[in-house]
Amino acid sequence: MNVKSNCLNWIFRFKNIPDELELVRFSSKKIKDLGFEFKYSLEDMYTEAIDTCREKGLLPEFVKAPISNGVTHK
Repeated sequence: MNVKSNCLNWIFRFKNIPDELELVRFSSKKIKDLGFEFKYSLEDMYTEAIDTCREKGLLPEFVKAPISNGVTHK
């Protein structure tokens, strides 16, 4: 499963949350410099989280999201 093509194209709207929020960046540089190694890749973590949510019925199999120019993507 390619996370970017399958997950990051979804558009979610939440009540009382503005569409434009300040961008927050995280870095693992400090812990990696100390020798920490991740057991799983970010893609592995997203894939497992999404698969689990689908298995529990929290996410549908396919989501159609309208894009601002009126084009709908799966």
